[in-house]
Amino acid sequence: MPPRTDTNGSSLPRAQGSSSTSAIYPTDSVQDVAESLSLPPLKDSVASVLALDVEYRIRQIVQDASKFMRHGKRSQLRVADIDRALRQRNIEPIFGFHPTTLGKASASGAYPTPVGSTFRRVKTQTGPIHLVADEEIDLEKVLDTTPKVALSPGVGWSAHWLAVEGVQPAIPQNPVSVTQANGAMTASTSTAGPSMVQPGGASAFLNTPSAGLSGGKPGQPVAKPLIKHVLSRELQLYFERITTSILDPPTDADISESAKRQDAALASLRGDPGLHQLVPYLIQWINEKVQNGLRDEKVLEPMLHTIDALISNIYLGIEPYVHQLLPYVITILITASSGHSPDPSKVYVLRLYAASILARLIQQYSSTYPTLKPRIVRTIVTALDAGPRESAATKLGAIIGLRNLGAGSLRAILVPDGEFAGKEDCLLRRLGDWCSERAQSSPVGKEEVDLIVEELKASFAEVASKMRGAVSISDAADAVQQAEVQTRLGTFWTNAFSQDPESARGVLALLSELQHLKAAQDHS
Repeated sequence: MPPRTDTNGSSLPRAQGSSSTSAIYPTDSVQDVAESLSLPPLKDSVASVLALDVEYRIRQIVQDASKFMRHGKRSQLRVADIDRALRQRNIEPIFGFHPTTLGKASASGAYPTPVGSTFRRVKTQTGPIHLVADEEIDLEKVLDTTPKVALSPGVGWSAHWLAVEGVQPAIPQNPVSVTQANGAMTASTSTAGPSMVQPGGASAFLNTPSAGLSGGKPGQPVAKPLIKHVLSRELQLYFERITTSILDPPTDADISESAKRQDAALASLRGDPGLHQLVPYLIQWINEKVQNGLRDEKVLEPMLHTIDALISNIYLGIEPYVHQLLPYVITILITASSGHSPDPSKVYVLRLYAASILARLIQQYSSTYPTLKPRIVRTIVTALDAGPRESAATKLGAIIGLRNLGAGSLRAILVPDGEFAGKEDCLLRRLGDWCSERAQSSPVGKEEVDLIVEELKASFAEVASKMRGAVSISDAADAVQQAEVQTRLGTFWTNAFSQDPESARGVLALLSELQHLKAAQDHS
């Protein structure tokens, strides 16, 4: 085996029998380390070789540390130099020794430098050892110099007057009176530039022509909410003009001019950037108008146009407000009194528009809210299966909504075993029983049932056209097909679909898809 050499090429010292000893690391220390590791006693020759190797390693580390010292233009070795040398050799550093004392000044300046811990030499029977010189702390002096901390009095109670002869005393325990609060708010807002309005009262504050920076009559204090929202005067005027143009055109303007103003206002909402501060106010305004004008299609249609314009504007962060817009759209879709017009076609078009907006909202934000579509479908199915007392308009609106949400939503009314309704038969069969009773009650009920049947036929016909090839049926009037439809859906829908082969194909396609899904689930 060739002799071991260091980085400079010089040969390393080799042990010459048991008589060789280390000048720095004694063999007794090697024996002590072996004994602490539960190793058998080492021979003197082995301990001498290990001591020489440890000495070599120590010299190597000290030599590398001295290089860091010289590069740092210092004359005294630091603990940090040793750590850098160990890190250079990929050796774990020695913890517990930090530069806490000051040594000699550096050669280039007069500032003392930290050199590390100070070791104190102690003589023992086995030889001198070096210990870190820890400073002894006198606890009595520390306690005398530390500021005294008084004990807390603990939890207690005290009595105070809520009112004295009808007058509330101004003490910290009582709430601030309304007069004082109004005076403080008036003084704080008198020097403010933009006005402070609350998001909940957008229409009450902004939709009045006399609303200004003062918010009321001259000299009369106005109570402001604690949570304030800064809205510039320009946005207030914009909000007033937009709402007036959409819903309340000038009385002296003709129909064409009113339509132009409304289109211009909606186009502004659809494409103008910088309107994000007005979104809460517009949503509150839509809420007020939908609640108060649920029977007026002249109010509901502009509200749907406004919602469509808001979700079309790419500059508005409308995503946090989706759950506030959905109730308004669903209300217009399935509420029995929506529109309440003598012309049923206008109400039908209004429900179609609401359903298209609902489908668009789900399409845009279903990736952000994965449970959005199932929750909407569950709400619509619940309205469709509300019971015999529910109006036909609600059921028609629910069917229109399911039709616009796609074939997967129509599958919900064919699911047996009460996945949605908690009953054994499917929802479409119960709807057929309701339609049969409704058609026999009055001529008006017969017309309402005809609308529901035609809407369902159109829905299943669309499913059949999209799922072409899902089932192979040669003729819709086939006895096997009629038996399948009658078994699943009842006599009413068998008679209704017997004259419409395309609708029957759509129903059977969805039923076949449900069977495949159930078989795959059972197999897994």
